[in-house]
Amino acid sequence: MTYDNFHLFTMTYPDKEAAMAGFDAVEYVFGDAQGIDTYDAAIVVKKDGKVSLVRKREQAEHTKGWEGVGIGLAIGACLALFPAITLAVGALAGAAVGGAAGVIAGHIESGISRGDLQALGETLEEGQYSLVVITATDETRRVREATKFAIRFEQKQLKVDYKSLQKQLNELAAEA
Repeated sequence: MTYDNFHLFTMTYPDKEAAMAGFDAVEYVFGDAQGIDTYDAAIVVKKDGKVSLVRKREQAEHTKGWEGVGIGLAIGACLALFPAITLAVGALAGAAVGGAAGVIAGHIESGISRGDLQALGETLEEGQYSLVVITATDETRRVREATKFAIRFEQKQLKVDYKSLQKQLNELAAEA
């Protein structure tokens, strides 16, 4: 089994505006004009004890063949970090999409220590927003610079059997 190394970043913000500014800054840094790396990103918020998806962005090359499921590594990471997350009905409508979300979350969970996963998941407090970013290479300096207004910054290495993940997701997409 061959593992691909990814880098998981979680940044915590006190409000939506700050989180959206961080998201936009990351998007600029990783945009076509910069040509740095591929990445997936998502913003979640914790309100009334529930974690909900606010915004997401998945790089097209991560989802070739299973674009229709509407999720990528960042959403899978959010599901692994915040098990009680409620995603928009449109984002997880249908069994194939729910299955894909589970497959991605499972690969994320197996690629990081349970302690690290739990620690990252516990960083989000009531009313706070979290920006989750996954990159294929170590872009710590650039992500930290782009998200300098975050009140908390965490980074962990993530090992994913990406070929196996793609195979499982392609099979799910073919069944849909």
